[in-house]
Amino acid sequence: MKNKNPTLPLLSASPLPGAALAKTGLAVAAMLCSFAAQAQVAIFQESFSSGLGGFTATGTVGTSTGAARMEGCYGCTDGAITSGAISTQGFTGLSLSFDRVTSGLDSGEAGIAEYSTNGSTWTAVESTRVTTNGRVTFSLPDTAAGQAALRLRFRIDASLSSETYTVDNVQLTGIPGDTGTNPYAKGPNPTTSMLESSTGPFTYATTNVSEFSASGYGGGTIYHPTNVAGPFAAIAISPGYTGTKSTMSWWGERLASHGFVVITIDTNSIYDQPYERAPQLMAALRQLVTFSNTSSHPIYRKVDPNRLGVMGHSMGGGGTLIAARDNPTLKAAIPLAPWNTSTDFSSVRVPTLVVACESDTIAPVSQHASPFYNSIPASATKKAFMEMNNGDHFCVMTGNDYTRIMGKYGVAWMKRFMDNDTRYSPFLCGAPHQADLSNIQISEYRENCPY
Repeated sequence: MKNKNPTLPLLSASPLPGAALAKTGLAVAAMLCSFAAQAQVAIFQESFSSGLGGFTATGTVGTSTGAARMEGCYGCTDGAITSGAISTQGFTGLSLSFDRVTSGLDSGEAGIAEYSTNGSTWTAVESTRVTTNGRVTFSLPDTAAGQAALRLRFRIDASLSSETYTVDNVQLTGIPGDTGTNPYAKGPNPTTSMLESSTGPFTYATTNVSEFSASGYGGGTIYHPTNVAGPFAAIAISPGYTGTKSTMSWWGERLASHGFVVITIDTNSIYDQPYERAPQLMAALRQLVTFSNTSSHPIYRKVDPNRLGVMGHSMGGGGTLIAARDNPTLKAAIPLAPWNTSTDFSSVRVPTLVVACESDTIAPVSQHASPFYNSIPASATKKAFMEMNNGDHFCVMTGNDYTRIMGKYGVAWMKRFMDNDTRYSPFLCGAPHQADLSNIQISEYRENCPY
């Protein structure tokens, strides 16, 4: 047998009772915890019900039983699984929980759980020969919090293939950061139910901008929070070809109720092309800043001129991508079922969420949304692609059937990148996002987490 010393100090181990907790029970427990003030929320979780999921393997590893089973090996590579990069930025008080059981291990052998903040140096949180099922929770040190690329690894140190270490129901949780440290963060800690609701935590009012008073665009409606102090990030939204501001009204309501000043615009002509809609989006943002500097205007002192974003549908989505390409100081962009004659947006550096409609025959995904997304460099730009199952070209407009899931991602994207609010990161990259990937309304999702 291998002459290795597995004895390592444990980091605040707190064994939990129960042999093999049901995965549904874990989900309920996590949900109940999320309701408490300063409660732990899930950052990452993996149940291995569909293979390795967020982990990759070396050595001999199997998942046929719905758990990750690692085997020892004499003179070759022992089984191990390593997670992808996990962002713990904006979180404190990290806890790592998992079920584990070893079988057949001799003296000097172990199943080992560890983490790394740089991908090369690993710190063990447990080294065990325990031979019965059990769930444990470990409090990770403060140095594991606030990391852009924390990784988890589970491995066996043994000599025979009959000696195994099995891990299941891995969950990393943390406490969302104090919003007082982020001057832009507003509102309560986000929950799935809050983000999926038709309105957020704030009330809002509307103010019309007539076509005669609009500067550089065709008029619009401003949606602005009323029961929370500003300033707020501001978003301009363009309709599609022949469309009007009313087709985007649900986005104005949803985003304003989560703490944004939003203007849904009419274009100078309903036939304007994407290259004409891009400067109109920017003109609307500039006028919002002007209104915010005007003491008699309803949005006086409500707009932060340094936090501006754009959205748009169809040709408005093409205009959104052009605006993002030409205005790198924008904080975020969301093109919705975008249409444009060029598919090259390789110079976009603004964090961009592309929303597509699977059955779109006007802007077919394979010719528009998908190549737009693919052209944005993953190495330089935070990006994501969400396709709505069976949606037609109008699946993003007012009155659609996807507001619950689409609104959640739209709000979370803007909160994360316009407000720099990392409390929303789990809904884009963490456990809540992973749970959404089985949602029947999402036919495809791509991203370059962590962020």
